[in-house]
Amino acid sequence: MARGFVVQPTYRVRDGAPVVQLYGRLESGDAFLVEDDRFRPYFFASPDLFASPSAADAVRLAGGLLAASGQPVVRVEARLPGALPALREAVARAGGTAYEADLRFAYRYLIDHGIRATLEIRGRGEQRADGLVLFTNPEIAPAPATRVVLRTLSLDLETTPDASQIFAAAIVGCGVEEVHLVAERAVAGAIMHPEEPALLAALVQRIRALDPDVLLGWNVVDFDLRVLLARCTALRIPCAIGRSREPPRLLVEQGPFSRSRADVTGRMVLDGIPLVRDALKLPDYRLETVAR
Repeated sequence: MARGFVVQPTYRVRDGAPVVQLYGRLESGDAFLVEDDRFRPYFFASPDLFASPSAADAVRLAGGLLAASGQPVVRVEARLPGALPALREAVARAGGTAYEADLRFAYRYLIDHGIRATLEIRGRGEQRADGLVLFTNPEIAPAPATRVVLRTLSLDLETTPDASQIFAAAIVGCGVEEVHLVAERAVAGAIMHPEEPALLAALVQRIRALDPDVLLGWNVVDFDLRVLLARCTALRIPCAIGRSREPPRLLVEQGPFSRSRADVTGRMVLDGIPLVRDALKLPDYRLETVAR
């Protein structure tokens, strides 16, 4: 039995089925990954809107349920999370209401297990070569994990004015303060690299070695991570800064309060600008203004 803090809930599709993935940090200090392939995406709708499963048996129905209003509903279960939007739209076209159809799949999993941030994992963990402790289809339950110490790392890049080249990278956290620099001669206090590709490869490997739970920065999503991904792609350097070999994904949510966010496997990304905007009203949100 182990206890830990969930840093990133996500999922991947494997062999045609969704696999919930919970990345986090254990009280022991090890990073962990819970994988569960038994859970399926679902929502609720009026029973008359789903008299039978859709084509190719895409959904499975479970009745005997009531909405908060007391009206009967059925649970509409799909094979993949990507099928839910089309089913939800079908309900709307039929004049009905889909309940809890906008919840992200991994968060639906956490809600159903009553987990907010910390959990207890009952099952045997396997220590992987990459340092992660893997739990496959364990039993999980909400539980305090007061001894978890999350690892944080701040990232800041320096580039040419058009961001077409990275010539310096600073990382602070996880017990280190480092500046990586492209230069032909030694600079006091800096780690030197002969050219940009060498700097990027070393930076990616250093982030993986330090293994932070949280990546921090000021405009880190729209600038630092975007530029890092673009330059790694251009120079054909794997940008595997997460807890897998996948590169980060940069996403913009739609809506009046949309903001950019970064999906870095196994890590949480916190950008200082939107956090400050949510808390303070300032003339502008330059770093110097906010710091003062």
